[in-house]
Amino acid sequence: MVRDYYRFIVCEDNLYLRDRLIWFCFGVIHRLKTACNFIRDEDLDVEERFNLACEYCFEDEVQMLWRNMSTDDLSYAVRRLARTRSRGFIHYVEIFHETGKKY
Repeated sequence: MVRDYYRFIVCEDNLYLRDRLIWFCFGVIHRLKTACNFIRDEDLDVEERFNLACEYCFEDEVQMLWRNMSTDDLSYAVRRLARTRSRGFIHYVEIFHETGKKY
């Protein structure tokens, strides 16, 4: 979730990430739109982007990232995300097993 990335976002080395935050008019971060911004940011690690896409169930982005990830990236993402018990991730892995792309 976006709140899990707070320390990463506010780190001085990552100041440009603050530009990716989308705010509601009442001063709260819009988590869905912000997550979408992070997922589409190709400067970020693909496994992190994939994790966010799974967590927020952005099906198109999950599929796009899955198709474009290397075998090593897929293997790492599957091992890491399996430990998170992400419901979205489990759903997508089942779909990808049906499509035949291996990791």
